Amino acid sequence: MRRLAPPLLALWLGVSAGQAAGQGLCDGPPPAGGFVDRFTTLDPARWQVADWANGGHFLNRWSPARVAAGAEGLRLTLAPDAGGDGLGGGEVRTRRRLGHGLFGARLRASAHPGAITAVFLYTGPAEGTPHHEIDIEIKGDDPTRLHATYWTDGVAVEASVPLPFDASAGFHDYAVRWLPDRIDWLVDGTVVHTAPPGGAVPLPSEPAFLMLNLWGATGAAPWSTDFPPSGRTAAAYACVRVEGWQAEGR
Repeated sequence: MRRLAPPLLALWLGVSAGQAAGQGLCDGPPPAGGFVDRFTTLDPARWQVADWANGGHFLNRWSPARVAAGAEGLRLTLAPDAGGDGLGGGEVRTRRRLGHGLFGARLRASAHPGAITAVFLYTGPAEGTPHHEIDIEIKGDDPTRLHATYWTDGVAVEASVPLPFDASAGFHDYAVRWLPDRIDWLVDGTVVHTAPPGGAVPLPSEPAFLMLNLWGATGAAPWSTDFPPSGRTAAAYACVRVEGWQAEGR
């Protein structure tokens, strides 16, 4: 993985590059070394729409029919697919892997029991790498909590962080600042959780794809209740912001 050069790293150690204090993720110009995407359209050069099945604790398969971009941003839905093909969910991911930097989204989560609204970085064996991951997840079982998790070599370190609001009731900013020596999770610009170095599980270090998805859990109790096969719900993403990163292909 290529490291950030010190001048670029300094841009987002404090206030995000391209943002003034008090501004949100969707505000301000696109940052140097990154982008802001408001999803008026879905750029196929930047985003890949999932069309496959994960299996395991994912009740749904990924269906392009459950992904829609427009004037109000990105809408991911979770609902039975037409033609009796089972439950379909929406997922997109970046074409390129991202390294250290800041990534986040302004979103309104689903409150349906068993649904998981997520923004995360992921790479794993299917990509020819170890499993490294950094998660922002909101469970429909309790949308007043943020689940901040990282995985290194397939081992997870989890934290459940209380929110001062219901994440399904309106749009809020959720972000991760991934540094070589720590990971900060931020909500509306305020750090709510930090994973420092020196723990039993090292911090992730592999460049990873930025992914947005809405999925239905199955067999994941007590972490989540089961999403009903006939259930219907949605999550909305007003924008995504990425900055300060260096990764493959740049």
